[in-house]
Amino acid sequence: MLQLGEDGLPLYYTEELKREIEKRTMQGLAPNKQEELHSYAPFLKSLLDQIVGTTEKYLYDKRRINIAYAVLRSNSLDAFSYSSDKNLGEHFDFIGISEGKISRTIDIFTTILSSKDSFFGYGNTDLERDDLPPLLLMPREDNSEPYTRPKCALRREAAMTFAMTATQFVLLHEITHLMHGHLEWHREIKGSTAIVDGLGANRAVSDTDGMLYQALELDADQGALIILSEMITSASANLHQMRNEVSEVYYQGQEMCLGTTERAIRTVLYSIYILMRSEYPGPWTERDFKKSSHPHPLLRARLLVLKLSEIIPRLVERPMSSEGLITFMWAIVLEAEQDLARATGRDKDIVTFAESLRSKAAGEHLDEATRAYQSLRPFLAENSRCTHLPN
Repeated sequence: MLQLGEDGLPLYYTEELKREIEKRTMQGLAPNKQEELHSYAPFLKSLLDQIVGTTEKYLYDKRRINIAYAVLRSNSLDAFSYSSDKNLGEHFDFIGISEGKISRTIDIFTTILSSKDSFFGYGNTDLERDDLPPLLLMPREDNSEPYTRPKCALRREAAMTFAMTATQFVLLHEITHLMHGHLEWHREIKGSTAIVDGLGANRAVSDTDGMLYQALELDADQGALIILSEMITSASANLHQMRNEVSEVYYQGQEMCLGTTERAIRTVLYSIYILMRSEYPGPWTERDFKKSSHPHPLLRARLLVLKLSEIIPRLVERPMSSEGLITFMWAIVLEAEQDLARATGRDKDIVTFAESLRSKAAGEHLDEATRAYQSLRPFLAENSRCTHLPN
């Protein structure tokens, strides 16, 4: 049985980790938001059950390490990963995700699916609205307004499936930081005890360090994408097995998102793109992004499309052609960009968006990040926790 201290945290948490948690739990949520979030307890339980099972499969084949998870009562961060000093006492890893992150993720997808202009053909769009107030992407100062909810029950289920997929990606991103030895690099080379991701995490660093930090973030994205794609395509293939175990509305909502390979791919890419783009909705320009610790969301989206085009043929029996797959995925990204722009009240400048996403500068930036990652590989290979995660 887990023993807790007077502070409510497990006794085996080190003082260092307690300070990390305290430092990153500075802003709570309004009571009504907490109550509404807690009404999604099944969402959180299902999320953690799947992630813990995945962790057991991927994380510990090389060396056994205890791992702890927590949902932090905070609106001031998204997620962070931490690894204790392996030379001091019991070595363990920690992954924290905030209530604020889960709250915002649900808010984004339920708002998008509440518009009759989004996801035409998903459920009954005639029940939805065309006059939604603009969605706020940043943490709300006033949390008195309830979540926007789709009127169509099937679209509500679809929104929660997208939110679940995006939240899984956040946790798998943190898990990959741990699996691939990123925390050891941060600790031993940079003297940092944790990796923080999400709103407010991006910080200015030197040109050289910026590319190294970004290389690790892009590696974490790719590792998370590999695992999530396997999870989702497996769920899609086995969807029919749950039909008699769940409500018809829940099943049909799942079927809309996972019923075919194409729908499963769409759910993965759409969810992740919205997740990333909501953190920084501005355009990509050719000004210097090397000094940022986190890559621009459009760069991350570009890399994910390319990586998905490699992953999907390995996971499905009858994949579409390479050219058809790329075209299909760019259409998903374009749809997601328009949906998020509509939900937030931004102009849908699709020409500028497409030029930014496929720009020569963006490609060169990713190439430089790849070279930076190659320089880190010897160190990471010595400190990784796994041997069989595909690269």
